[in-house]
Amino acid sequence: MQTILIADDDQDVRTIVKMVLESAHYQIIEADNGRTVLEIAKRSRPDLLVLDLTMPGVTGMEVLQALKNDCEMSNIPIVLMSANDEVLEHADTYLGGMHACLLKPMAASDLLATVQRLLA
Repeated sequence: MQTILIADDDQDVRTIVKMVLESAHYQIIEADNGRTVLEIAKRSRPDLLVLDLTMPGVTGMEVLQALKNDCEMSNIPIVLMSANDEVLEHADTYLGGMHACLLKPMAASDLLATVQRLLA
């Protein structure tokens, strides 16, 4: 079973994303801040990360940069989420082909299709 780390400071968003992905038989780990994301990613090596860009403290962009600079974790595919389409546009120019961006709120079908494509 593939493991997905969901990182968002909004519990409601994490719950919805978790329900969608668990229904597709993925194992889910959750984090509510960037520091915890980095700790869990280093320890658990998830198959994919669903990452909110606008978390307080260590932001999603800082997490993305840290993972990109870590040779052991740089290959983890990442689905970036944000309610701010301008933030996603900026992030999209920074990403490679193994990543994707979704604007919140997103359709469950879009989330699932994106995850399945990145994990294929």
